[in-house]
Amino acid sequence: MSPPEVRRIESTSNPAIRRWRELHKRRERDRQALCIIEGAREASRALEAHVEFESVLVGDKAARSEVELADELSRRGARRYEVGQAAMSKVSARAHAAGIIGVAHSPTFTLERLSLSDAPLLLIADALEKPGNVGAMIRSADGAGADGVVVSDAATDLVNPNVIRASQGAVFSGAIGAESGENVVGWLASRQIPAVAATAAAATLLWDFDFTGPIAIVIGSEHAGLSAPWRAIPHVAIPMHGRGDSLNASTAAALLLYEALRQRR
Repeated sequence: MSPPEVRRIESTSNPAIRRWRELHKRRERDRQALCIIEGAREASRALEAHVEFESVLVGDKAARSEVELADELSRRGARRYEVGQAAMSKVSARAHAAGIIGVAHSPTFTLERLSLSDAPLLLIADALEKPGNVGAMIRSADGAGADGVVVSDAATDLVNPNVIRASQGAVFSGAIGAESGENVVGWLASRQIPAVAATAAAATLLWDFDFTGPIAIVIGSEHAGLSAPWRAIPHVAIPMHGRGDSLNASTAAALLLYEALRQRR
């Protein structure tokens, strides 16, 4: 078998470089149905999840492991490019470009992707605006062994480069769905999964709530709080003893997820 063709790009004004750079904008990701996956860890996890890569870019400073990953992506059909450092930095969203950047077809995140256990533990990210928070919550849910994460009324797309980076590529697992808040509420009800939300002023503290049965933990926007479909569900509080009145959304999610994990042990 002949080796896959390798193309070389040096110029930062190359049309392909400009096209890939545009994928940092949501409208272009939506229009092209493509996303940027930067870094070996993130690209490896996408590959494990059978995400289809259109192209793979290998920088001049790529480590051997990154070159080997690019070789594997090429064998699976991705067009391979060797890219000069200046052009690689142009495509990158990071202060220091990774040695490998993938351009992949964006997955579709549906509720049907989720495979639930007998007593599912789910995290609901409600109308969160910050991609880094969404990615960190996905990473925490993965670490806690949750059945999945559902983004309701998404204010950011799940293939935003900051979601991918903050989740360390866990966003490409089969355990992520997205839907409107009303549809998520109905989906949970049809599966008899109750929901609980974290707020600052609830009478019940998080460690006094029973997380051992089926449960969906809802975390709302730091700015706007819970959206309408979730305001009537039970609430639990995370104690605050300092001057602040709340925690970062991803920190709150991690605390509740790991309290659920502790109880389930």
